[in-house]
Amino acid sequence: MVVVAIMIQLFGIAVLLDSGGIINTGLPIKVIEIACYVYAVYLSLNVLMNMASKSKKEKMFMTPLSLIVAVCFWIEALSFR
Repeated sequence: MVVVAIMIQLFGIAVLLDSGGIINTGLPIKVIEIACYVYAVYLSLNVLMNMASKSKKEKMFMTPLSLIVAVCFWIEALSFR
């Protein structure tokens, strides 16, 4: 299960770097655009779930990190328009 999570995160990193023009994954631009929206929505929901957590550490550390990454994906996703 951990391997799957790592692969999803690595794919997200590759998508973000590709959409920013830093690397070329060879994926069609439409796939990159859709992936940016999917990650942006997922991470936005993740921010809300982290904010609702009972764990103080999760609220203090994971909420801001998720928010920053979600904003990055939203910026890239909306840049396709």
